[in-house]
Amino acid sequence: MSRRRLVLGLAAAAVAAAAALWYPTDERRVRHRFELLARYVQKDAGEPALAGANKCRLLADLFTDPFRLEAGEDVPFTEFAPRELAALAARERARWRTVSLRFRDLRVAFPEPGRARADFSAVLVLDPGGGRPEYDAREGVCDLVEADDGWRFQRCRAVEVLER
Repeated sequence: MSRRRLVLGLAAAAVAAAAALWYPTDERRVRHRFELLARYVQKDAGEPALAGANKCRLLADLFTDPFRLEAGEDVPFTEFAPRELAALAARERARWRTVSLRFRDLRVAFPEPGRARADFSAVLVLDPGGGRPEYDAREGVCDLVEADDGWRFQRCRAVEVLER
């Protein structure tokens, strides 16, 4: 009888540990939004136009209305409606054979309930198909707000790391 209790106890502990590891915390949900952003921006060679249009439509659902983009000190901020972002993404994706966006060193903090701030490094690779790919690496900060259907990007800004 004691051996059976030991086995049941170990099984219950394993289930509890697995649930704790895979339970979707707010940090995991915010990280997932960055994964979705990278997935929707990505364009593979030969991607059908309809698949690209669907990615742009889904991309719009990741942002608040309005969304504020601060590209750097020399560029003033710009506010976009999600549909404007989707249209801009569609135009830009059409210019390139492949597009890749990767986020690295993603750090998420929650300054108050319902709000998140994420610091990251991002690498954007744009391949025209006939020449050399263009690489753009930047540090950034995004503010996200919690909505009924998940976390949404409210504001992103580029962070100047080095001055020339």
